Amino acid sequence: MAYGACDDPKAQYASRITYVIGPDGKIAQAHPKLTPKTHPKEILASL
Repeated sequence: MAYGACDDPKAQYASRITYVIGPDGKIAQAHPKLTPKTHPKEILASL
């Protein structure tokens, strides 16, 4: 349920969502749709 990663409390698993948390503790970036194969490079490039 945290950060909207799960829509239903009865869901068996959370959605694949990446959040980049800034130094202030707030969400700096949200990436709700991802491809596991390319995702790490995309996140590193966005930092």
